[in-house]
Amino acid sequence: MRQSKDTLYETIKDLKTRQWFDEEIQRRKQDCGDLFDEDTLALLIVDELGRNTQGITAIESIEAGNEYTIVGTVVNLHPLKTFNKKNGGEGRVLNVDVADDTGTCRVVLWDNDVELINAQNIQKGTRIKIINGYTKNGYHGVELNVGKWGVVEVLEEQKQSEKSLKSTPVQPGDIQGKICKIQPTRAFFRDDGEFGFVTTITVEENEKTTKELILWGSKVKEIQEYTVGDSIRVSNVMTRFVQGKKEYHVNETSVLLRC
Repeated sequence: MRQSKDTLYETIKDLKTRQWFDEEIQRRKQDCGDLFDEDTLALLIVDELGRNTQGITAIESIEAGNEYTIVGTVVNLHPLKTFNKKNGGEGRVLNVDVADDTGTCRVVLWDNDVELINAQNIQKGTRIKIINGYTKNGYHGVELNVGKWGVVEVLEEQKQSEKSLKSTPVQPGDIQGKICKIQPTRAFFRDDGEFGFVTTITVEENEKTTKELILWGSKVKEIQEYTVGDSIRVSNVMTRFVQGKKEYHVNETSVLLRC
């Protein structure tokens, strides 16, 4: 069951005052442009302070119909699959096998959550923490799903953050076109323990060419001022090659302009 910010505060009241807690929630809410509600931000704060009341559950102990926080290592990434939704449109699903000392479970990411894999550079051998995932019976036993209230935190140096982007050789350039998709914003944990934000937009340069741009930090907030159909020019886009695939990253050195 999802916990309210009042319930979550009870777990850290010996560490922080209620005034600090409320002010920290509001500060983070302002930083992320009201993209996350107060209960979700409260959960992030409590977990950062090491007081997530769910604690970490051994994989062998998880059961269907509950919410859990687990820590494990990615042992397999399955191919992305698409399907037709009952209410129309195309859905996406990506399965990831995660193991700890007690066993292995399948973690399921749906639709826009699949972007977490590229956004956080998750691969085989990456150690991750899944907070507030929900379980249900699947084809391969009990599966842990990353839903609306779930958070994925990368615990190893493979984490793809603004800091790692700046230290990687890149080639700047400009991209101009019409926005045809803006994906929901996701939170991730930085190396310093703070959390940041990342989103992906699709820009149509011409009738035959579209590019996906990964936006970091303050650029996530800036893109909220745009809507699908707007024409945009993004200067100083950083190009990286990850596992042979070209990626376009928009960070603090980039500039967003309407055309």
